[in-house]
Amino acid sequence: MMTLEPMYPVLRPLDEDGDLTVVNGIATGAKRPVIEVTGRVLNTDGTPVSRARLELWQCNAAGRYAHPADFSNVPLDPGFQGFGIQDTDAEDRYRFRTVLPGAYSTPDGRMRSPHLHFDIKGKGARVITQMFFPGDPLHAKDFLLNDGKAPMSLIARAAVARPDLRGATPFEWDIVLAA
Repeated sequence: MMTLEPMYPVLRPLDEDGDLTVVNGIATGAKRPVIEVTGRVLNTDGTPVSRARLELWQCNAAGRYAHPADFSNVPLDPGFQGFGIQDTDAEDRYRFRTVLPGAYSTPDGRMRSPHLHFDIKGKGARVITQMFFPGDPLHAKDFLLNDGKAPMSLIARAAVARPDLRGATPFEWDIVLAA
């Protein structure tokens, strides 16, 4: 299990939904590329977890968090809120529309490959974790991925594109909660 820190939002945006590219109902032109992450929240036996709540936070496409502890010199993206919240739907699925996060180096010079942070709460269980993207060559340099030997459960799957994606690249990632 991972921790919420260091970049969990200090000030959460007023707009708390599953579309991080739209702020307060207005498409503000978040930097591209746009992605869509969908999946299910499951128990260890593979059964869906009803009414799970997911929080997602991430850096922008340039690799910067909207957080006071991020001292990098890359610009913030005013059209990107960096945080979303979603409950699983009637089919026990979730969906986030966001941007592909950029890679960045930590203040001590260690590399982080593009990833999304998740805090998932189900009935009596919680997991804080990160999701990584398939085939990224920077995995080998990410110190949290053990020199590129990340468990496959942390790597999303490329998904089949659908017309309703509006140009977003789809990824699927199922999350397992241990009760």
